[in-house]
Amino acid sequence: NTTYFIRGTVNCVNLLSINGLNGVSIRGWDRDSSKLVYTGVAGAGDFITIIDSSVEFIGLSFGSINNTAGDVVLRANKLPI
Repeated sequence: NTTYFIRGTVNCVNLLSINGLNGVSIRGWDRDSSKLVYTGVAGAGDFITIIDSSVEFIGLSFGSINNTAGDVVLRANKLPI
C-alpha cells in the first residue's frame, strides 16, 4: 500500500506506468488546484497506464499539453473488480 500526495500542478515529462500493484492511492488536495499534466513528447504513448492493479485517484485533475491522435491521458486494462 502506497500513497502519493500531489499538491499544485506537477508537470511530468515521462510516461507513468502502474503494473501489478494493489493499494496505490494518488491524492490531491482538490481537483481545481491539484493536477498531473503530461508535458513530454507528443506521440510517445499514453500518459498514465494502469495494468492489473488496484489504484484510486482522489481530488486530482489530469491533462496534457499534447494533442496526438491515439494517445490518451489514462488507459486501464485488467482492473480487479
